[in-house]
Amino acid sequence: SVKLLYSVWMVLFSAFKIALGALATVLLIVLVCGFVFVGILGDYLQNEVLLESQNYELNITDLDQTSFVYGLDSNGNIVLLQRLYTSVDRQWATLDEIPDNLVNATIAIEDKRFYEHQGVDWITTVKACARMFFNDASAGGSTITQQLIKNLTGEDSVTVQRKVMEIFRAQKFEKNYDKDTIME
Repeated sequence: SVKLLYSVWMVLFSAFKIALGALATVLLIVLVCGFVFVGILGDYLQNEVLLESQNYELNITDLDQTSFVYGLDSNGNIVLLQRLYTSVDRQWATLDEIPDNLVNATIAIEDKRFYEHQGVDWITTVKACARMFFNDASAGGSTITQQLIKNLTGEDSVTVQRKVMEIFRAQKFEKNYDKDTIME
């Protein structure tokens, strides 16, 4: 009976050692792959994204795009009322000329933490990434600053590279311009 217990113990101990060794091997592989991934990502960010985002100048007054004014006709259908071209009569409106309620509504709808972040709202960005993995594109994670960057650059491709570049540009942009200028 002691020999039987000893044999059972040795089998269990051997199985435990094998499982522990396998677990240690898997953890080591995951750790090495993690370091390699972080190294490659860091190299990519440093040599590609950071260089391009720092060498890119944005002109905040370069918004010469056509505006469209829509309204409802007598049947309740949405119709185009007017096209406003930059060569016709486009005038810059300063922030004090824009109604406070319009500014507050824009912030409430587009970027609740506009005055709290430095160009990127990481909470909504992480939520948007999580929703992306579950095929739910119901709401994006872009801040007002990121949307401005997208409009200024004209880049609208749906790629991770463009989004990463937009994040770096938004952070740089907020170092050069205050929130009121960005909102304007």
